[in-house]
Amino acid sequence: MNLISKKIVRMLLLVQMCLCLLALAARAGNVAVVNASFETGDLTGWSTVASGGYSSGAWVMDNVADQSNQYPNFSNPLPGTAAGTHYADVKGYDGNTAEILYQDVTANGQGNLALQPNTTYTLTIAVGVGRYSFPNNGYIALVNGNSPTGTVLATAQMSTLGFGNYANNFKDLTVTFTTGPTASGDLIIEVVTPYGYPGHGAATVDNVRLTSQAMGPYSIAVANGGFESGTTSGWTVVASGGYGSGAGVVNNVTNQTATYPNFGNPLPGTAEGTYYATVTGYEGNPAEVIYQDVTTNGLGNGPLQPNTTYTLLVSIGVGKYSSSVNNAFVSLINGTNSSGTVLATTTVSTLGMGAYMGKFRDLMLTFTTGPTVSGDLTIAIGTQHGYPSTGFIGVDNVRLNAAPPLGGETVGGGTIASPAVGPQPAYGIGGSGFTLVKNWHFGTNGTIKNNTDLATNFQFHDQFNTFHNANYGASIVATSSSTANSGQPYEGQVINGVAVPPVREYFSDYMRTYLVPLGGATTVTPASLNCGSGSFQAKWTLAHGGSLLGQDIIWETRVRYVTPPYFWFAIWNSGNQWNQGAEMDLVESFGYDNGGGNTNYVGRYWHSNTVNGTDQVNYSNWGNGMSASGLASFDATQYHIWTLAYYKDNTYALYIDGTKVQYGNAPYWWTYGATSTGTPINMSFLFDGTWGSRTVASTNHSLAASALSGTYYEWNYSRVYLR
Repeated sequence: MNLISKKIVRMLLLVQMCLCLLALAARAGNVAVVNASFETGDLTGWSTVASGGYSSGAWVMDNVADQSNQYPNFSNPLPGTAAGTHYADVKGYDGNTAEILYQDVTANGQGNLALQPNTTYTLTIAVGVGRYSFPNNGYIALVNGNSPTGTVLATAQMSTLGFGNYANNFKDLTVTFTTGPTASGDLIIEVVTPYGYPGHGAATVDNVRLTSQAMGPYSIAVANGGFESGTTSGWTVVASGGYGSGAGVVNNVTNQTATYPNFGNPLPGTAEGTYYATVTGYEGNPAEVIYQDVTTNGLGNGPLQPNTTYTLLVSIGVGKYSSSVNNAFVSLINGTNSSGTVLATTTVSTLGMGAYMGKFRDLMLTFTTGPTVSGDLTIAIGTQHGYPSTGFIGVDNVRLNAAPPLGGETVGGGTIASPAVGPQPAYGIGGSGFTLVKNWHFGTNGTIKNNTDLATNFQFHDQFNTFHNANYGASIVATSSSTANSGQPYEGQVINGVAVPPVREYFSDYMRTYLVPLGGATTVTPASLNCGSGSFQAKWTLAHGGSLLGQDIIWETRVRYVTPPYFWFAIWNSGNQWNQGAEMDLVESFGYDNGGGNTNYVGRYWHSNTVNGTDQVNYSNWGNGMSASGLASFDATQYHIWTLAYYKDNTYALYIDGTKVQYGNAPYWWTYGATSTGTPINMSFLFDGTWGSRTVASTNHSLAASALSGTYYEWNYSRVYLR
């Protein structure tokens, strides 16, 4: 390798590390909290430690029901940063031990990991003071352990929010903590107050959120990694046993007095310091090996971590009088010694070094662990080569780094045998045992980063090749001419002298789809189909649904939207044949104008139904159906998680933010016509963020094209799980 090539390699390595750092800096993940907004109406998922004093305890309040009291605690809907219709009160007794409400998020059944090293955890809780209450100066905490009396990592006092009496408001209280290179055990979140009766009100809490963000890459300490002790201390030697074999350490300064010193002074290339190690085998004998268990080397490193990329760099030297290159190896091993399970290995020959080099170059080895790993991590350097035909190999400057894997999430193959990498379901609906098979995480830090990724995984028409559904007043805009059907508009296409604007834009953690006028239209009209949308449908389908599939399905989508009049929004399933089913409308809403000021332009009302199913919640009036499910209000501009659960016994349930809004206990058949004798059909996944209708009179209206500006559908992720 010439000097120019060497510089190019170093530049590429530097660029790779910079990209890794930038990507990791932006990557944060939600840690699932069970019953985070107490919408179950009780403390499901939470545990308590009782204060024991008069009037103390922890309970959940229904804000809608509370409005019938003479002095309701809060206005309706809940103000500030609260969410939903319920909240929790935690109340101590002045002078007694604290009342504690807590949740072990590692063991809450949501697939969360144990406490991770070099990770920042951020806990945010909406804290409230009622309109007839005094502030409670309790605190929130992050705790390491499997009980609320574990090691307190960090706390935040409620007094810092500056609430006055009778505030009728919720504000976010946040506490953060960053772990070091060694972390293990469970993570617990707590609400703690020794205060209550008689001098304080309850500590009122809601909308609990926990995130984690890896701070990597981080270094794993290697004992005597540069051999500057002048010995192999910190390393264990496994002897080859052949003549001339062995491992030792050379003082490069002293070696300069030899007739034929191995290297120049100072040590060249990627070596550092004064000393380096030599490893020599014996041709035909077992390898000479030096190894180090970095988990137990006394420098505070933890065991092998899941979902982590390990990068080992070893400076390898070939002496300036070495007539041949020793093709030694470097390995990462799961175990306590060099005989453990080899995770990855590479050889010196990959460096392209020649005889008489008199140089050191970095040999790099990487390995990414899976979701379940344990035990020690050992690095090993060895060679079977040496006397009589090969010289020693020089070893110096051993470095080991770890980082969560770049782009660790994957889309997945769509089956349990070919799963995706990504989070567990947000609310634990349907219980445990689900496998993530499709993970469409939209945004530049996700799995669908751009239009190329989108076109790989989605199509811009329905399963019948229709890009302007008869119910809608807009055409789906394809990403390019190559992804468009005949006659379909696509981004950048010139219509009436005007290019079709982009209808999709990618941000770090979400994708926005837009509504745009086509052909320079100043007024959009459903009958003219001169409005374009960014709707899409997954190319991947399930072969069947329900008992015909023989697997339970969870489909979860997180989305929000800011809409114009006459918008149309739907997340739904259908099949390759249709006759009044099978179809599940997980959510459908449109911006109707029913006259007399009765409009739904902002999407505050919606329905959740099957077609030809045995729905138990009546949405003939959307508002009444929502109220029957316990939803007094809905803000479409905020993120919500919509979940479909369709089981192999043919029952189903539909949810928003963990709250059940529709269900059917009688069999729902995934067939043509949704009947027990119908032809089995496949299951498609459709995402419609569109506008207008040519069949529904209340949305069959013209609109100034300028009214589309500033509106969008914002897609965070959609995930499918099977069991």
